[in-house]
Amino acid sequence: MRTRIAMVLLCSTTLGCWKVIEEEDVAPICIQQASEAEPLVLFVGGMATGPCERNGMYHCDIQKDGDVLMVQTTYSKEIAGGLCSGRDIAMVDGLSACAELDDIAAGTYTVEYGEQTRSVTVPNPEVSCGGFDTP
Repeated sequence: MRTRIAMVLLCSTTLGCWKVIEEEDVAPICIQQASEAEPLVLFVGGMATGPCERNGMYHCDIQKDGDVLMVQTTYSKEIAGGLCSGRDIAMVDGLSACAELDDIAAGTYTVEYGEQTRSVTVPNPEVSCGGFDTP
């Protein structure tokens, strides 16, 4: 019985019982290719880390099939189990480069991301973020 009580007390603090969760294709994405000689860069970011959450990490991939660019992202974070007293404000992270695609010719491509699609023209020295819905 004492062991069970100790475990409940440990899980009621932010010191233990962290659970990892993963979300696929929900992170905001942006694409940039500064010149045809440079790789196309996929940026991700903008996910909020709320109270009692930590260690947000992005994993992403971009593949080319003809004139289609297929993007996949996974956002993982740890969430505290049990009772938790944390900050009241969610923190939103900035964009960071996550993947690159070499040898991409100038032109217009269809970007597939989750169930969404949109067109992007490269090269484009500006970071293009618009057009994708995010939760």
